[in-house]
Amino acid sequence: MPLLFVFLLAGALWAEEPFAGTWKLNLAKSKYPPGMAPKDVTVVIKEIGGGQVEQTVSGTDAAGKPISVKETVNQTGGVWKFQQGGPPAGILAVAVKIDPREAINATYVSEKQVEFSRSTVSKDGKSITTAAKGIDPQGKPFESVAVLEKQ
Repeated sequence: MPLLFVFLLAGALWAEEPFAGTWKLNLAKSKYPPGMAPKDVTVVIKEIGGGQVEQTVSGTDAAGKPISVKETVNQTGGVWKFQQGGPPAGILAVAVKIDPREAINATYVSEKQVEFSRSTVSKDGKSITTAAKGIDPQGKPFESVAVLEKQ
């Protein structure tokens, strides 16, 4: 399974409105390749001071294993710092906020980009859509769209 469970909400890394809050994956509105859809995901985003935000991701992946990740990043973007869970060694995730409602994320393995995603908060602030393209661990291309709804 690609790093989708960790990088599900690239844009949700910034606590400035409208990304702050608690978000739950709506599987019925999301699109994943066969076998890649997590069973459930909840993301909580909050400011922690010093220009940093914290994102906590919990749920169950496609294989039924628990997802438990906590990471921080600068509100202006940068490299993700994992405090709990996260990808295996050698994987780097970089996020950049484009505007208050949109952010992009790139994921690299051994300096090769393997995933790119764009997250957009809806105008009414009730959902985040993250569209991702990349290469799965078997080297096959994939595309996904995750829709999260504010709780």
